[in-house]
Amino acid sequence: MDGPSRRLVVSKPWRSALALVVAVACGAAHGGCGESTDATGAPAATEACALPGRVRRLTRAELDAAASALVGPTTLFTDSLAAEDRPLGFDNHDGLVVSGLLLDQLAVVSNKLADRVVADARWSCSGEERGCFDAFVNDFVTRAYRRPVTAEERDGLFAVFQAGRDGADYAAGLHLVVEAVFQSTGFLYRTELGAEGAAGVRRLEAHELASELSFLITGGPPDDELMRAAS
Repeated sequence: MDGPSRRLVVSKPWRSALALVVAVACGAAHGGCGESTDATGAPAATEACALPGRVRRLTRAELDAAASALVGPTTLFTDSLAAEDRPLGFDNHDGLVVSGLLLDQLAVVSNKLADRVVADARWSCSGEERGCFDAFVNDFVTRAYRRPVTAEERDGLFAVFQAGRDGADYAAGLHLVVEAVFQSTGFLYRTELGAEGAAGVRRLEAHELASELSFLITGGPPDDELMRAAS
């Protein structure tokens, strides 16, 4: 998805890792990014290194890596979803979409993953259910979305929980929530949109940058240490 150009301007804890990434990516594509810095001491962006904002769907392998970080090792996405097209041999491109066929396949995979989550004693509830739900969102869903959950998202997920809980039990409500999470845009997509800055420049949010680095280097989501650094 094309969008406004943005530059990466980050605080010191990120600079060493990011400098290598930017140097390799921009150097290969444009013959170098320049070495000037802005008033804050951060690397100054050049026109050659300005990248468009985008939203990209994760590949099957990336989805498996993201799910494995939540429920333990799994290859359900690779085994169950239709293979990506590979223009020029690359599968992690901006043309990946969620088709009608993929929606049906995601529903099956999400149901199986929800079975595993509900069977995990860590997510059972012996106390006040809203408290258990909030604790689940703060931990599991935050890691699934690779960023903090917004108040609107939390309210929406609680409505899903109530629909599943109605006439059943806490586990049934949680099961429906997990199904929704694994089919949500927050889990399926990675954003590189940033926040509005001066003079039309957009800066990647810390959690966007954490995901960009993690998926680039490891092929999977940020670990707990990287998530804490981004918070």
